[in-house]
Amino acid sequence: MNCILYKYFIFFKLFSNRLCKYFTRTKYSIELYDKIRIQLIDSRKAWRNKIKIRRIISKVLAILLLFTGVISVISGIVMIATNGMDMPLFWLDGTVFTSYLIPGLILLIVISGVTISAGILLLMRKKGALEASAASGFGLLIWLFTEMYILTQMGSHFLHAIIFTEALIILIATMILLKSTPMGAKCQ
Repeated sequence: MNCILYKYFIFFKLFSNRLCKYFTRTKYSIELYDKIRIQLIDSRKAWRNKIKIRRIISKVLAILLLFTGVISVISGIVMIATNGMDMPLFWLDGTVFTSYLIPGLILLIVISGVTISAGILLLMRKKGALEASAASGFGLLIWLFTEMYILTQMGSHFLHAIIFTEALIILIATMILLKSTPMGAKCQ
């Protein structure tokens, strides 16, 4: 609709002088010209506001991803160095893990790697940034649900609620940005 209005406006603007030679400008044509001009200005303002909102959401999402990635790096290093951050080893009874080394490496390499790379891609406005962001959000949820399933003796912890909320915010912001981005376009 806006494209049609814009083309009509350009046509009307370019040929209005020529039309005036042949036809007298009536009150209706002046009102129509003003109405089209106002609609075009309003649509441009709405488009600019939409771009600004997308950029704000993109930057907030990038900051959240980088923050989550840094926390994952710190947590992974501490988990490896202290063998589980003072979590008892008997919580791993009945699992495939004998120590917290492998979960710490997964957290350090996989979760933080995807999350930090998604944040950097978003800041650089590269293709694939939103897909990496979605992978990061789903990766956090998979990590959280796997941890809650394996460590059933631990029970529910307030950090689980924080990580779950963080992953949902990442996925919702990513879906908002994906909905407003044309296929194959760079992230704004």
